[in-house]
Amino acid sequence: MYGLTFQDYEEGHKYTSDNEHITANPTPDVIREPDRTVSPLDNSIREPSKTSKDVRIRPRIPLTMEDFKLRSVLGRGSFGKVLLAKYKNTNKMYALKVMRKADIESSPKLDSLLCEKRVFQAVTNRRYPFLINLFGCFHTQDHIIFAMEYAAGGDLSTLLNNKRRPFPESRAIFFSACVVLGLEFLHEQKIVHRDLKLENIVLDEKGFAKITDFGLCKEGIGYGDTTGSPRGTPHYVAPEVCKGKPYTRAVDWWSFGVVIYVMLSGKFPFESHDLKKLTASIIKGKFICPEFLSRNSTSIIKQLLTKKVKARLGASKKDAQDVKEHPFFEQIDWAALLLKNVRPPFLPDIRGAEDVRNFSSAFTSEYPMLTPPKKRAEIPCYEAEAFLDFNWRVDWN
Repeated sequence: MYGLTFQDYEEGHKYTSDNEHITANPTPDVIREPDRTVSPLDNSIREPSKTSKDVRIRPRIPLTMEDFKLRSVLGRGSFGKVLLAKYKNTNKMYALKVMRKADIESSPKLDSLLCEKRVFQAVTNRRYPFLINLFGCFHTQDHIIFAMEYAAGGDLSTLLNNKRRPFPESRAIFFSACVVLGLEFLHEQKIVHRDLKLENIVLDEKGFAKITDFGLCKEGIGYGDTTGSPRGTPHYVAPEVCKGKPYTRAVDWWSFGVVIYVMLSGKFPFESHDLKKLTASIIKGKFICPEFLSRNSTSIIKQLLTKKVKARLGASKKDAQDVKEHPFFEQIDWAALLLKNVRPPFLPDIRGAEDVRNFSSAFTSEYPMLTPPKKRAEIPCYEAEAFLDFNWRVDWN
């Protein structure tokens, strides 16, 4: 959620390193080492989109912590936390993703952080409705902060666990359709998400789903392009990632298939608490769709969870368009959904601007504060200079 993993199991594991194929990582919230490429977004994020007349960039008026009043803890990871905060100028609520500079002491980690910022900016410049937008980012002596829009409905994993039963098919279809539009936008910008999962799909106050967490995104991946470094959360990663082979943006569609499977069945298609067994199952094993699933649900899951990449739904040049045309989405009016001119089938229970009932009480019961670092950051000069241009913000009218 919001770029940090808050479940103990998802498990304390991440596929993380170029040098270590599959690693059991007890600290899953570390910023991953990125693939070092020149971002295709570098020239597109400096000014807002011409179609986004209500977004104004204000680089000379940086945000500071003094602009916010901390209200609650929404989640926590090993290198930071997400806090609910009120922006004093407008009383609007934002989710602050706070990370410690001391944990970003290498150039690759900094590159990953700046990539996340670029993706946020590309999304925000278009004010894309099915991806979490950024209000601004800034840094203090010890912390790095992303101020993001607050999705008060919580994430789909928490919702699913609270309901203790699978989602009705109509609800799963709607959430899935929102995700398709989010992935479509990212892929059109040549961005592969690489960590799509229920925890990274959040609901706004009206019940629309949005993809969040751009910390593992890879830029410059259009149709036919590949990257080779393992990334993702074990239960959701594609077989080609498990094998350590170069992979395409089609890995997002595999993860999407897992998301649909979990929403409709309440469990993973491939399950094991042992990472090696889980990996082997994803690579060679078979899954079974529950008999109670509809024909269309079973069909789309099987087409998305296809181990042969070229045969996978969404893997063609048409990308999201192929997914949209599947009968699973036959009741979706894509044009109306894009404009949010539809009524979501589920309305989150939200009772006021500061209501955090859709988040775990294990976090919301904590006192909201910025945790002082155990040590000061020792970032080399050439990396510290990158933060001089880190401050960024918009005004949303």
